[in-house]
Formats: sequence, C-alpha cells, structure tokens
Amino acid sequence: MNELRLTIGKKLEQLLHVKHPNQDVARRGRLLNILLLPGLGTGVLAFGLIGLIANFISGWSRQDELLLLATSVVGVVFISGIYFLNRSGNVRLAAVVFLLGMIMLITLSDEPLQLVAGRSTMTYILPIVIASVLLKPWTSFLMAILSSIGLLGLALANNLLSPSVLSTVFVEIVLFQLIALVSWLSARSLEQALTDLRTINAELDHRVADRTRDLADALIRVQLESSKSQAVLESIADGVIVFDSLGKASVVNPAISRLLNLPPSQIVGYRIETLMAGVVNVSDQQAVLDQLHHQESAERLPGLRLQWGNKTLSASFAPIHIQQETGRGTVAVFRDITREAELDRMKSMFVSMVSHELRTPLGAIMGYGEILQEQVHGPLNERQRNVVERLITNTKRLLNLVNDLLDRARLEAGRLKLVSAPFTPDALLEELLSMTGQLAKDKKVDFITHIAPEVPQSMLGDSQRLLQVLANLVTNAIKFTDNGSITVKIDRPDPAHWSLQVIDTGAGIPLDEQPYVFDMFRQVDSLTTRKHSGAGLGLSIVKQLVTLMGGEVQLVSSVGTGTAITISLPLNLTAEGIRER
Repeated sequence: MNELRLTIGKKLEQLLHVKHPNQDVARRGRLLNILLLPGLGTGVLAFGLIGLIANFISGWSRQDELLLLATSVVGVVFISGIYFLNRSGNVRLAAVVFLLGMIMLITLSDEPLQLVAGRSTMTYILPIVIASVLLKPWTSFLMAILSSIGLLGLALANNLLSPSVLSTVFVEIVLFQLIALVSWLSARSLEQALTDLRTINAELDHRVADRTRDLADALIRVQLESSKSQAVLESIADGVIVFDSLGKASVVNPAISRLLNLPPSQIVGYRIETLMAGVVNVSDQQAVLDQLHHQESAERLPGLRLQWGNKTLSASFAPIHIQQETGRGTVAVFRDITREAELDRMKSMFVSMVSHELRTPLGAIMGYGEILQEQVHGPLNERQRNVVERLITNTKRLLNLVNDLLDRARLEAGRLKLVSAPFTPDALLEELLSMTGQLAKDKKVDFITHIAPEVPQSMLGDSQRLLQVLANLVTNAIKFTDNGSITVKIDRPDPAHWSLQVIDTGAGIPLDEQPYVFDMFRQVDSLTTRKHSGAGLGLSIVKQLVTLMGGEVQLVSSVGTGTAITISLPLNLTAEGIRER
C-alpha cells in the first residue's frame, strides 16, 4: 500500500512539475498546476452531479443536458490549454490567462444585479487572492482594479445606477482594495520566507557537495591512517558511510549512527541493501543502488532524495580509489532534510485547499456556457458554431492525452496487462481507418494500406493495444505530413515474426534527434515541428507497448523525405492458420 501511494505521488509530481530556470517562476507554475488539475476532473464531475440533480427535480430537456455537457467541455479545454501553456514554460502568460479568464467567467456566471450587488459579488475576491500567489504580490492590486472595473462596467452596461446599488459598489471596491492589501502582505511575507529557505538550502547543498568532494580526496590520501580519517569523519555533521569495492560499509562517522538510529556495529560490514531493508521503499532502494554501483566515471555522482523511515534524507555519492583494494569504492553523505520536505508538503496542502474553493464558481460558469451552446438565449451564427465544434475536437484531443498519461502511469507501474485474443489484420486496418481516415482527409493526405499475402488471416494478440500503437503512429505521421501520403503496411518478414510499418512523406526527423524520439515528453526541436501541438507521450507509449509485447521498434528518417517506423512482433497463430492472399 505504501508503494502504491508513493507511485501515485510520484506520478502526480510529474504532472505538477514545471521546468523553468527561475525557481520562483517554477514554483508559481507548480501552484498553477495544482489549481488546474483538480478542477479538470472534479469540476466536470461536480457539474455533472448538479445536472443530474436538477434533471431529477425539474426534468431537464435534452437541450439542457447537451448544454451542460458543452459547458463542461469548454471548461475542460480552457483549463487544459492553460495547463499545457504552463508546462511549456510560459508560466507568467499562463497565470495571466488563467486570472483574466477567471474574471471574465465570473462576470458571465450570474445575473448583472447579483454580480454587482448580490450573492455573486464576492467571487471577484478569488482572482485578487490567487494573483498574489501565481504572480508577483503587487498584482493583487491590479486584479482588484480589474475586478472593480468589471463591477462598474456591469453597473453602467445594465443601467444599475440607483443610489443603493452605487453605494454598494463603492463599498465593494474599497473591500477589494483591502483584500488586495492583505494578499500583498501575506504573499510578500511568504516569498521572503521561501527565498530565505532556498538560500539556506543552497548553502547547505553547496557545503555538502564540497564536503563530499573534499572527503573523497581526503580518503584517498589517508585510508591507511585510520586515526586521521576517523578524526575527519567525526568532524562532519552529516552522516558519512564509505563503501568498499564489494559494496560493504567499511567506515562510518558518529553522525550516520544518529541519523539512522543504528550503532556503528550494525552498519560496518553490512551492505546498503541490508541497511535499507524495511525502512526504504523499493524505488528509492533501486535509485541508491544504481548510484552506489555506478563505477564508469570517476566524477562526483548526482544526489538524490529518499524517504528513510520517518525521515527525508538527501544523499550524495562520490567514487573513491581504495589503495589496498582493486576496484573503486564509494563515499555516501546523508543529510536530514525532513523539515524542508514538510514545508513543501504544507505549501502544497494550502494551494490544494484554495483550488477546492474554486470548483463551485467554475462549475457554474461552465453550466451557463453550455446554455449558450444550446442556443437557449438566442441562435448562434456560423462562426460561433464553428468555434463550438473546434472546442469539441480539442476536447477529444485532451481526452486522448489524459488516456496516454494513464497508460504511461500503468506501464511504469507494471500494471498494464495484455489481453490476447484472435483478431484479423483486415479488421485491425478497418478500425484504424475509421479512427484516423478523416484526419488524413482533412489534410488532403493520401491514406494507403497494404497487407502482404504471407500475413496470416487470423492471429493472436491484444488487438486494442495494437490499434493504439498504430493510431499513435499514424496520427503523429499525419501531424507532420503536409502533402503526399501515409502508408500502413502489414508484412511477415520471417516465419516467426510479423511486422507493422507506418511510412510518411512528411518533414522527417534530424539525425541527432532520432535517438530521443521515443523518450517521454520529448519532441523534435525544430522550426518545422515546433508549431505542432502535443505532449510528447505517443511515441513513448508505442515503444513501451511494443516492448511489453516482446517486439522491437526501428526508425528510419530523413529531413525533407519522410519517416518510416517499423514494428516487429512475435507471430502467434490461431487454429485457422495462414490465409493465401
């Protein structure tokens, strides 16, 4: 159960992480993802329940139900667009779009009178508070001004100019400024605390790295002088273990005994696997072993973070030469960072609580958007209908991306199982054509299929996963092919194997990028391909699924000519045998 929680936590961390050279910007991007991802699923679910309850009470029409669905789609697409913009590194732009969209959606979420001087007025507080967290603290004042302008605009546009309404608006504007002031003070204090903590951590990390390097050099010189080396070790506040070439602890300092709650006699002479058994999870154990047994380079190895019992430790490793032994040993330095890890957890809990408070107003906004899509308040023109259709199309893309993320998580956790059953190559290509044929037609690209005569009429395998592999490859090929054709071939290169091949006449892949195209979240970095959207998951999933099936993937590509991806799989025949074509 602990391993499952850790695995889920790791996957969530990957979804929330934003890579940016500026740590403050990366932190704000992560906070924005924490606000977005819960709203992506729970907001739609909450409004689905609201729709069911309303339907049960008042008996909604079919149009009302479709309108609620369309609103949910709009909300999902909006949140997803901001999420991927944020993940791409445009954190500030994503935050600005999120906040402006929130103000706009709040403005559309209720009747003007209720927004200006009624039950929905206080929803304008949300972007004011969130702006101080996602952007600079002073932006809370900017959001307060925008919210005030929104209220005044609503009052003027709807002729809500009675003295009572105007006095209420004035009080609300003053309240917005006070809330902005409180948000600014709070966010400024939090940023200062985080800056101080980061400075301390950087100094400590630098000190640990320096000590590890100095210790490695010192141990080379004084290994035979045990008394001197012991004096050096005892002066180090961080825990130190020296492992010999056999992987056994040979030297420890007092700090490591206090850190692990073990006497030196229960550390010296034992392998790291024994020390970690029962107190460190399997994935962290493997990470430690990988670094401990790494002996290809004499440079200092990168550090890692692990959970050791109820403590969070950072571990640094450096190879050392042990004169009286053949081979290379390793010195490991451990530092207790439990307090820093707890601060990170508390910060995440705070932002999660804020995101929970956003679900209800966002759901209401999606509901009103669906009403507009169903033309309850008036007909839509052709341009507006086209916009709705594009929203639905992009939502399908989003669902595919979500499914890819789930498949990736199952693959990495080893929980994805293949279901072997009889299938025919003809049926496989027919399903593929129904899924991707329209995409090729829209781009005016020829879609060609071919099955070699040697291919059996019926085979055993997981047809759904095979279809997923082909669909990912073909969709990717269509994306990067502006003219020409996409060809899908099924062949039998030898009696024991069969193959799937997808050939396109697209942009091609540069030679230096080809070794990385099957890596997760990796996309070709060129002007030709950067204009195409995508999360960089499709080819990674293809590679892992093919490996799970016992097959291999080969890539041949040339810039300006096109790409051919060939998948070779073991051939499992059914009782029907081989069909002669």
